[in-house]
Amino acid sequence: IAGESGHNTLIGGAGSDRFALGGEDDTITDFTTGLQGDVLDIKDLLSGYSPTSSVLSDFVQLSHSGGNTIVSVDRDGAANGSEFTPVATLQGVGDLLLEQLAASNNLIAY
Repeated sequence: IAGESGHNTLIGGAGSDRFALGGEDDTITDFTTGLQGDVLDIKDLLSGYSPTSSVLSDFVQLSHSGGNTIVSVDRDGAANGSEFTPVATLQGVGDLLLEQLAASNNLIAY
């Protein structure tokens, strides 16, 4: 599921969905975590990320507000300083940890 240009509200529905993020601050209303859950595909937003040599937290940051998780990316990681930009708000998903998102295969970064 991919949004149009600009800010979008994305709804996946039942089952596992793949949300291809395009760099705008999209809202996902029904993101489900866990091994059979939904997937955030941010690989097209990152430059220079390698799962074997990069630190994921240099490229992706999660913050929390009002019971939601905000996903922000720094397109080139630590290369040119820290410049995180919000790309998605996961409505109703609070206190999600980056390690949890990656370990459950809910994040595609490469």
